[in-house]
Amino acid sequence: MSMRPRSRVGWLALATTITWGVSANAAAPDAERLKTAAEEFDAGRRAFKLKDYENSAIHFENADRDAPSPEALQSAIRGRKEAGQNARALTLSAWGLGRYPADKAFGDYAKQIITESERSLYKLTVNCSPDCTVIVDSKVLPFGETPLGVVYLEPGPHQLQAGWSYNRHKNADVTAVAAQAGKLTFEAPAVEKVRDTPGDAPATSTGSGGEGDQGVEKEKKGGLPPAVFLVGLGATVVLGGVTIWSGIDTQKNPGADNVPILCSRPNYEGADPKECPAYKDGVYHQLRTNILIGATGVVGATTVVLAILTKWGGESAKADKKEAFIMPVVGVQDGVSIGAVGRF
Repeated sequence: MSMRPRSRVGWLALATTITWGVSANAAAPDAERLKTAAEEFDAGRRAFKLKDYENSAIHFENADRDAPSPEALQSAIRGRKEAGQNARALTLSAWGLGRYPADKAFGDYAKQIITESERSLYKLTVNCSPDCTVIVDSKVLPFGETPLGVVYLEPGPHQLQAGWSYNRHKNADVTAVAAQAGKLTFEAPAVEKVRDTPGDAPATSTGSGGEGDQGVEKEKKGGLPPAVFLVGLGATVVLGGVTIWSGIDTQKNPGADNVPILCSRPNYEGADPKECPAYKDGVYHQLRTNILIGATGVVGATTVVLAILTKWGGESAKADKKEAFIMPVVGVQDGVSIGAVGRF
């Protein structure tokens, strides 16, 4: 059994996919949440082994929410399926097919789940303008704000709600019928106008060359404060350390050399080596490390974007921008490495 993490090509592709969904002006992802994702994945694995399928699915969904990966999502689908929650399992499957269209292993599994149970459920396509959060029977669906979502419902009456910012929402009642399909379209209500000044008077500047114009000019030409980049760099370092720990733990617990011993007689009496607890632990530890490697790539790539957008110093620094720069670097060949390079 191979205990090596995925290749550089694999995690870089994952990092690129996730980074495209990150706003250039957003702060760096929280390294603590990414560490929590690995802990949630382990908790899901333990719950599944105890046949506590619903809680295992909840843990896997939490792991996927903090560090998206097809492995975590597939595990969540399996937990929902084993718990008899077919509607949730198919909703996750349909969502995952849109997120990971190029992942053949996940795609084959998700399509099989949908084919097995969709005739007993009601398929509802929800359109939102703009993106909304969908709630079904007081439960938030897993895909967050979206313009288009596919929801599978058990036969019977259901209450749906679409939600937007500023506490805006719209409700709809749906009667689900097995083996049928329907569509719902939600449009957000208008945002109520908030008055910031008496009489709703617009803010004005003091005239050409005055202090007000200078303030507007500075706002247009401003950038992110250096502290944002430093937070991103710190998050990259912390997550890199967690990834290194996970990689070492994967190699040693139980370890590729120990698995054949632990999974052979007299240590293991089973007929299928893949059902051996030591083998399963090794596979799950490897998946955890893969998730952390992908998350490290996301944080590192985002930190590079933040470095580009950061305003280093005042106008004098801006005038000398060709003479000084700093940029973080992240590498995984022969181990994870994090640092910064630049010209000062």
